[in-house]
Amino acid sequence: MSDPKIDRLKGKAKETIGELEGDEQLKREGQIEQASADVKETFEEIKEKIGDVAEKVGDAIGGTLGKAGEVAEDLKEKASDVLDEAIDKASEAAAAIKEKVGELFGSKKE
Repeated sequence: MSDPKIDRLKGKAKETIGELEGDEQLKREGQIEQASADVKETFEEIKEKIGDVAEKVGDAIGGTLGKAGEVAEDLKEKASDVLDEAIDKASEAAAAIKEKVGELFGSKKE
């Protein structure tokens, strides 16, 4: 794609020469080239803005995924802590039961 600024200058030159020489076709060609340059420039601006939006969306998604990963890691750590605590309590309960069973059966042996 050619540079819209150069196309606009060429179009303006053709339009001016067409006016000076009374050449309506050259004048219209110049006007068309200027309009075409405006369309190209607008297209480039839109394309750039779409790229900016896509980048922002990508950053937002990446941030969300990163946060989700952090939350998942926190949940994993908390679940591990809860499991460790449950195992400790189960071990304490098993020891208490073992002690009671020992007391009950130990007293019958005597």
